[in-house]
Amino acid sequence: MWPSGSGKSTIISGLAKYGIREHVSHTTRKPRINEVNGKHYYFTTRENFDKLDLLEFAEHSGNLYGVTESEFLRNQTQCPISVIATELKGAQQIKQAFPECTTLVFIRANREEVMSRMKERGDSIDDIMKRLAYDDENGVWDNWVHADLVIDNTGEVTLEEATQGLLENMGITPGVLGKAS
Repeated sequence: MWPSGSGKSTIISGLAKYGIREHVSHTTRKPRINEVNGKHYYFTTRENFDKLDLLEFAEHSGNLYGVTESEFLRNQTQCPISVIATELKGAQQIKQAFPECTTLVFIRANREEVMSRMKERGDSIDDIMKRLAYDDENGVWDNWVHADLVIDNTGEVTLEEATQGLLENMGITPGVLGKAS
């Protein structure tokens, strides 16, 4: 539910310090440098993707992404407070299936900051322009109107402030969760 480069992966990493687990999505895209299968994504083929028990799925920049229902239910059992990085369509599918335990969060960042972050992580100019064009064409910048929470993640806000803001807005006290081991 956020623009490319808005800081979702960084915030998700910040939440992990508090024991909040990310659901691992399946994707048909190729791994980026330093991405590990089973940790960042389950990298798969389109053929195998079509055979999965998908709870939600979406296509982005020509690649398929989705979370399986079995992954979702396993994580809900092991860690009832968790996060899924998905697009609006996928988020709405999950909320429809599990409304009692789903909060839709939008990470807000401005276009210049998003471009800078994508350059810093090593994305090519061509990939950056494609992702921004996709976000523009699909109204991703305006998805905040569908969110239960909107978190500002601009240069004026530190990662810790964005993470703490998310936790506080969800009514989560970090000390109660404890640190991840």
